[in-house]
Parts: sequence; C-alpha cells; structure tokens
Amino acid sequence: MAIGTLEVKLANAKGLRGADFLGRIDPYVLIQYKGQEHKSSVAKNEGGSPVWNEKFTFRAEYPGSGDNFKIILRIMDHDTFSADDFIGQASIYVKDLLALGVENGVSELWPQKYRVVGDDLNYNGEIQVGVTFTQKVTEYDGEELGGWKQKTLCHSPLFIPSTSQQSQNTAMAIGTLEVKLVNAKGLGGTDFLGGIDPYVLIQYKGQEHKSGVARNEGGSPVWNEKFTFRAEYPGSGDDFKIILKILDHDTFSADDFIGQTSIYVKDLLALGAENGMSELRPQKYSVVGDNLNYTGEILVGLTFTRKETEYDREEVGGWKQSEY
Repeated sequence: MAIGTLEVKLANAKGLRGADFLGRIDPYVLIQYKGQEHKSSVAKNEGGSPVWNEKFTFRAEYPGSGDNFKIILRIMDHDTFSADDFIGQASIYVKDLLALGVENGVSELWPQKYRVVGDDLNYNGEIQVGVTFTQKVTEYDGEELGGWKQKTLCHSPLFIPSTSQQSQNTAMAIGTLEVKLVNAKGLGGTDFLGGIDPYVLIQYKGQEHKSGVARNEGGSPVWNEKFTFRAEYPGSGDDFKIILKILDHDTFSADDFIGQTSIYVKDLLALGAENGMSELRPQKYSVVGDNLNYTGEILVGLTFTRKETEYDREEVGGWKQSEY
C-alpha cells in the first residue's frame, strides 16, 4: 500500500453554458475524489470563461480499496437568491497516474483540457486541469494535508450516466495510440570511449517501432518523431503499458542497453473511449538501467484517438512484431 498526496491544479474553463435566465453565470467547481471534496472560489462576473488558478490536495492510496480512481469536477453556477445551478461535469481517471507515482515517487499530468458534459450528455464547454501524485515515504499523517473535508450533499444530484450510456462506455473501443518521442537528457552510456548514439525501441502489446539513431548526440539526443500503434479498450489482458528501451548503436559490436521507462496508458484509453480523444502532453519519465539506477530522463507525449468505424489494420501500418 502506497499513500501520498494528489494535487489538483484547477486552471480555467472556456465555453461554459449557464442556466441563468439572464444568460450570466458565476461559476465555481466542486472537486470530488473518493469521499473527499474541495470547493473552488466563485469566479464572479467571469461568465463562460472563468479563471481560477487554484490548487487542492487530497489523500490518495494505491492500490487501496475499490477501483474507482476517478476525480470528478462538478461545475456550478452560484446564485444569490435561488439554488445554485448545475452546469456540467468532467472526469479524470488517475489509476495509471498513481501506479506511475508509486513506481517513481512522483507522477504528473500536465494541465490539459477535459470536456464538460451536462445532464443531457451534451457538450457544455471545457475545463483545464493538471494533476500531480507524490508518494509519501514515511507513515501517513492525516494532519499533514489539512483542508479537505468529507463529501457533503451537493447543490444538485450527482450526475449518473444512463444505462445505455454506461453500456456504450464499456463497449470495445478501437483506435490509434500515437507516441510523440521528443528528446532525452542525461543518458548514461556504456561505451568505453564515452560517446553514445542512442535510439529507442517503443513497444506496446506485441507491436514495436524503432526511432532514428541520434548519431553523435550523446546523452542529450533529440528525435522529434511520432509513431502510431493499434490500441483497444478494454481489450484483452490488463497490461496497458508502453515500454521505451533506450539503446546505444554500435557499428562493430552488439548494441548496448542504456535503460528503459514505462508509461501506463489504461486511463488514457478509458478517457479516449469516453470522449473520442485523449492526450498526455509531453512530459519527462525517468530512465532506469539493469541495476534499477537512474540513467537519465526521456520526454514523451501520447494521444489516443478512437476510431468510429470498423478498424482498418492497413491504416496504421508500419509496425512489426516485437523481437525482444
């Protein structure tokens, strides 16, 4: 059991549609995670494009009890003389974020946009949020976080998708998983001359791509390459993990293994299956060697795009079966 802090960075929203008969809204957000709740400030007179720039901290456990690793953001319109109106809500799945944080000590989802949907499941704008999980090494002290409270009754009932919508969300989704390989820094090589020519083998569920060789770029190579994989959700098995193996190209001997990193993508696929597309903006991942020591970092971004029609295998192209 790993325990730590889950920090939610509430940035802003755009295109919010209110229910006020005058057309004006004063939005705020109720942020809920596993029985805990925070309330943002009210963005008075900011209408459909409010800015908050606020941070909220929750207690988080992994693996913990249950499987509902989901942050719910409920956007409300503050009314002075009547009950507050429900504008819509967005969900952020954080199970993979917690798993990565347990492995590396800290993990981060950079601020990105999430769709806001109303009671009728229609698009009601978008909200920009970032999330960071930091593992606590010593025994957890509940007083250290402070500020959270147990979930209280909200101003309107929790939005629960209809049975047909739930069935749609759990149906098989097929699409493309695009890996954006940007660069790496601080790579430690094994060449006795100290020079390395790194490249990356990117593997996902039996598929593999190989990047270009960054010749003479040493421990700080730049690739700026994109690779596409076929992805299914929920699909078979539970190993929703991209593995990036960094190797040093050698002309006269076998290529040397520098290190590798893993990116968990189950939550990314779940969100994309629900919304049509989901993205992890490029962020840094630690590279570890055979002895599990830190051997640098690699910058990678991911995008999953759901395919609406029957999947055409030729459309992705270019992958080969892994030989490793």
